[in-house]
Amino acid sequence: MHVVRDWIRVRCETETFAISLLGGDGSAAFWIDPKTKAGEAQFRLRPGGRQVIQLWKAGKDERGGFAPAPAVLVQAYWLSGAAPVLTLF
Repeated sequence: MHVVRDWIRVRCETETFAISLLGGDGSAAFWIDPKTKAGEAQFRLRPGGRQVIQLWKAGKDERGGFAPAPAVLVQAYWLSGAAPVLTLF
């Protein structure tokens, strides 16, 4: 994770299959490095802002077929009158 003022960038070194915005104001950018397949998400967090972002890795279902598997969940919010909170699962 890298923070510059109110911008946050999260990088997951796990080979990333997809990135999803699960909740928030939509002011997020995502990309997957074509060489390393590491996933990155960048977003701005200001008072009142919220973001929930899921990074996915390739997995297998019970029959051995392809199934997406959660890699990292990013939750960030800044409630009015409180300090910003950033949680990575």
